[in-house]
Amino acid sequence: MSSRLKYLFKFFIPFIIFLIALFISYKNYTPGTFLLGWDSLHPEFDFKLNLARVFSGVWREDQGIGALASHSHMADVSRIVLLWIESFFLPQNMLRYSYIFLCLILGPLGFYFFFDYALNKKKTFGGSLASFLASIFYLLNLTILQHFFVPFEMFPAQFAFLPWVFLFVLKYLKEGKKKNLFLFSFMSFLASPQAYASALYWAFLASFLGFLFFYFILDRKKETLKKALLLFVCQILVNSYWLLPNLYGVFSGSAKTIVNARINQLFSPEAFIRNEEYGTWKDLILGKNFLFDWRAFDFKANTFSDLMALWNNYLEKPWVKEIGYFFFTVSLFGFVISLFKREKVSFAFLSVLIITLFFLQNLNGPLGFVYQILVDRFEIFREGFRMPFTKFSILYQFVLSFYFGAFFFYLFNLLSKNRWLRVFNLIVSFAILASLVYFMKPVFEGHFISDVVRRPLPTEYLMLFDYFKSREGRIAVFPVYSLWGWEYHNWGYEGSGFLGFGLNNPLLVRDYDRWSPYNETFYNEASNVLYKYNLVDLDKDGPCQGKKECEERKKAKEKIEEWNLKVVNEFENVLSKYNVSYLLLDESILNAGGDEKLLFIPQIKDLISHSSGIKEAAKFGFLTIYEFSGASSDSVQAPKEYVKVDANLTYSKYDPIYQKYGEYINYQEREGKITGYPFVNFDPRGDVKISLRKTIDGQNQLVFENNRMNAKVVLPVSEAIEEKFGEDQGFKEGYNCDLKKKGTAIKNRLAKGNFYAALEGGVSCDWFYYPQVSRSKAYVLRIKGKNLKGRSLKIYFQNLRTGRMDLEELLPQGSFDSYFVIFPTEPDLSEAGSQELIFGVQPGYTLNVETRSFGRIASENIVEDITFIPIDIDWLYQITSLSGDAPQEAKNNLQIASYKKYSTWGYKVETLGDGVLKLAQGYDEGWIALEIPNSKLQITNIKLLEHNMINSWANGWAVQTSVDRLSAVGSQVEIDSRKLTADRNTVLVFYWPQFLEWGGFAIGFLVFLVLIAGMLKTSRKS
Repeated sequence: MSSRLKYLFKFFIPFIIFLIALFISYKNYTPGTFLLGWDSLHPEFDFKLNLARVFSGVWREDQGIGALASHSHMADVSRIVLLWIESFFLPQNMLRYSYIFLCLILGPLGFYFFFDYALNKKKTFGGSLASFLASIFYLLNLTILQHFFVPFEMFPAQFAFLPWVFLFVLKYLKEGKKKNLFLFSFMSFLASPQAYASALYWAFLASFLGFLFFYFILDRKKETLKKALLLFVCQILVNSYWLLPNLYGVFSGSAKTIVNARINQLFSPEAFIRNEEYGTWKDLILGKNFLFDWRAFDFKANTFSDLMALWNNYLEKPWVKEIGYFFFTVSLFGFVISLFKREKVSFAFLSVLIITLFFLQNLNGPLGFVYQILVDRFEIFREGFRMPFTKFSILYQFVLSFYFGAFFFYLFNLLSKNRWLRVFNLIVSFAILASLVYFMKPVFEGHFISDVVRRPLPTEYLMLFDYFKSREGRIAVFPVYSLWGWEYHNWGYEGSGFLGFGLNNPLLVRDYDRWSPYNETFYNEASNVLYKYNLVDLDKDGPCQGKKECEERKKAKEKIEEWNLKVVNEFENVLSKYNVSYLLLDESILNAGGDEKLLFIPQIKDLISHSSGIKEAAKFGFLTIYEFSGASSDSVQAPKEYVKVDANLTYSKYDPIYQKYGEYINYQEREGKITGYPFVNFDPRGDVKISLRKTIDGQNQLVFENNRMNAKVVLPVSEAIEEKFGEDQGFKEGYNCDLKKKGTAIKNRLAKGNFYAALEGGVSCDWFYYPQVSRSKAYVLRIKGKNLKGRSLKIYFQNLRTGRMDLEELLPQGSFDSYFVIFPTEPDLSEAGSQELIFGVQPGYTLNVETRSFGRIASENIVEDITFIPIDIDWLYQITSLSGDAPQEAKNNLQIASYKKYSTWGYKVETLGDGVLKLAQGYDEGWIALEIPNSKLQITNIKLLEHNMINSWANGWAVQTSVDRLSAVGSQVEIDSRKLTADRNTVLVFYWPQFLEWGGFAIGFLVFLVLIAGMLKTSRKS
C-alpha cells in the first residue's frame, strides 16, 4: 500500500466508524424528550447540587433518613463535569442523550485503535480492514444492544472506555513512556462512572489483573512485571476516591443491610434464576439474556408486554440467528488461531474469557458447583453478582470482538500475499459489514434505545424543583401502595425514580429502602397506619330503615370516626418520629395493570383534611405539597423529654413505644436499669422468633421468643383457623397466571396439602379465601411446606377492603415453617351489628400463592399447612423486661444555642447544659461526636461522646460537663440558669468515612501531578 493510501486509511476508517455510530445516534433520538426511565441518572436537573453530592458523597443525606453510599455515586464525577460543560451549549433534555451517544461513538473508535495497535503492527491494509470489522462487531451485537436499550450510565461508560484503557495498557507494557502511563490513568478516571455499582468495577478489575498476569506469564520479563504492577497501582490510586469509601462500606457491614432489604429478598433470587436460565451456550453464542424476556408496562393497552418484542420478532426472521451463530464461529476460529500463534495479547485475553464465562455460565458451566459454593457462603457475592450478565457481558463481548477481528487479521494477511487476492479482502469485508447491518437492522431504524425511555418531562416537576430550592426539610412521597421502588406514571414513565436529582431535600421513596433499614421501617410504619384509615359512606345505599338499624349505623359511624381520629394521630406520630416536614402527593402515579383504588388517594386527602398539623402548601397540576408542622426541619435537635428503653424496632410495622411516649433512646439492657420491650417487632428479620409446639397432652402452644433479651412467652392456641385444602378453596386444577399463558401450570391435591409446579415460563397460581379472619384482630399466620425445585413459594396476603397486599413474602428454599404477624386494620364493629354488611365489601382476606418458573428453570412447591392463630397484640406490646415497670419520662437539660452545618458530613454545635443531643440522620457507627468544653480548650480535654440510637433510627449522644455521663442522661435535675454560661460546650459531629473520599481525591491528584511532572521532565531532556 502506498504511503498516501496508508495515510488516507489512517483517518478514513475511523471516520466511517464515527459516521455509523453517529447515524445510529441520530435515529435513536426523539426531539423534545428526555432520556428518562428505567435506571437513570439526571445531574442535569441541578448541577450544583449533584456536584456537591459527589464531592461529599460518602453520606447520602438525600436518601430518606440518610444512608452510607452503597452505590459509588462519587465515581460519576467525571461524567457530571462533562455534562456541566455541555450544558452551556445543549438544552437540558439533550444532555443525557449526549453522554449515551458519546459512549456509543467512543466505544467502537477506541476498539479500532486498540485492535490496530495490538495486532496490526505493520499497519497493513488487511490489518486495518480487520480492525474495522472488529470495531463494528463490538458495536453491533445483541449483548451491547441490551446495555443501550434501557441505558444505565455505568454500562455505556464501560463500553466506551474499556478499549481506550486497554490501548494504553498495551502501549505502556510495550513502549513504557510516562505519557502512556498518564493516558492510561486519565482514561481510567474517565472510565470511573462504570463503578457506580461497584460490582461492575470489580468485574473489570478481575479481568484487568487476569490480562496483566497472563501477559507476564508469556513475556516473562522482569521489566514487564514492574510495568504491570505500576499499572495496577495507578489504577487503584486513581480510583481510590470512591474505592476507599466502598471498601469501608463492605467491611462495616453495609452488605448485610442490602441483603436484608425486603425488595432485595424478593427480587434477588428471581434475578439470579433469570440469569441462570440464560447461562447456556445457546444464548451465550447469540448474546441474549434476561431483557429479551422482560416485560414493560404498555400504557396504552394498560397491560404488561415484552420489552424487546420487536427484537424477539426480528430474530425469528430468516437467517438472522444463523448470522449470529456464524459471527460466534468466526470468533471461535479467531480464538483457536490466536492460541496457535501464541501472540501475547491474544493469549492474555484468554484469562478474561475464562473469568467472564465462569460468571456468565454460573451454575450451568463445568465449574457450576464452585459458583454454587460462592453463592451459598458469601452474601456479598450472592447480592453483588445476582445478575452476572450485567457485570461481565461487556467484557465478554470485548474479548469476542477481539478474536473476531483476529480471525480476519490472519485471514487477510494470508490472502494479501497474493496481489490478486487482495481484492477478495475488500469483498469479504463488505460482506461481513452487510451481514452485521442485517443482523442488527432495527438498530438503524431507531431501536437501539427503547421508546420506553424516551419521554417528555412534565413541567410540574421542574416547578417542584424550583419550589424546594429555598425550603429545607425531609419530604415523604405518596402514595405508598407498594414496597417496590419501581414507579409508573400516567405520562408514560416507568423506572426507579428521578426526583432526588432535582431536590436538595431528603426524600423518602421506596427506591432508597434498599440502602437503609430505617427507610424501609418508615415505609412499613407509614403504609401500615395509612391503610387503616376508613373512608366509607354508610349511607350510600340509602337512609337506615328502622330504629335498630339506625342505632347500629350510628354506633358504627361513631366507632369509625373514633378509629380514624386515632389513625390520624398515629400517622402524625410517624411523621414526627422521622422528622418529615413535607408530604408530596403525586397523582400521576399508577398501580400499573391493577385497580387504582389501591393508591388510596381519596383516603390520603381525607386523612390530611382531618389533621390539624398537615396543611396544603402548594399545588402544581397533579403534584400537591403538604407541610407538616409537627416535625422540625433542623438536623440537630435536643428532645425536650424522652424515655430510655431496650427495643429493636428495625423493620417493624408499628412502633408502640413512640406512639405512647414520643422520643426515646435505645439502650441495650444495663444491669436491669433499662426497661426492655421484647415483643414490639415481629418482622422475621428482627429478634422475635415465633413457633408452634405441642405439650405432652397434645395441645398446641404458640411461642414468642426473644433470645437477645432472654424473654419468652408461651400462649395456648385457641380459635385457630386451619386450612382443610378442600375443593371449595382455590382453582380445581393448575391455573397459569402468566399474562401470555406461556408454559405450564400444575396443581395436585395431596392427602395433606397441595402440590404446585410451573414449567417453561409458566406461573402456577392459587388462592385461599378466609372471610372468617377478621380485619379488626391480630393473627399469627403459619405456612408450612417444601420447596422441591426452582424458586420457592411466594405468598401475597391481600386485604379485601383496601386491595393492598398486607404481606408479600418469598418463603425459604427447602423445607419451610414460616410465621408472620397480621396486624388489625379496621375498628371492631361487632357491637354495631354486622361489620361485613356495613362496609359493603368482602370480609376477611385472600391468601394467594405463586410457584413461578423461569424459562427452562422449573419450580415445584408443596403447601402442607396454613393456620391463622388469633393473638392479643396490644398485650404483647406491653410486656417489659422489668416486671411490668413502665419507663420513666426524663426531661432533657440540654439546649442548643446554635449550630452550623457543613455539607452532608459535619456539624458544629454550641450547647448549654447536660443531656441528649440528637442528629436526625440514619444511625451509623461512622457518625462521631467530640465534646470541647469552652473553659478547657486543651486537646486533652476533648471527649469522644457516647453514641446511642434515638427513636430506633437517629443518632444520639450524651453531652455532659460535670457529672457522670450515664447518670446525666435522663437526670430529673433542672439546670441552674446561672451555670448555663459555664456549661457551654462545643460539640463537633462529623461522619468520619467522608475523609476517605477526600483522601482518595488527594491521592489521585498527586498521582496525576507526579505523572505530569515526569512527562515534563522527559520532554525537557528530549
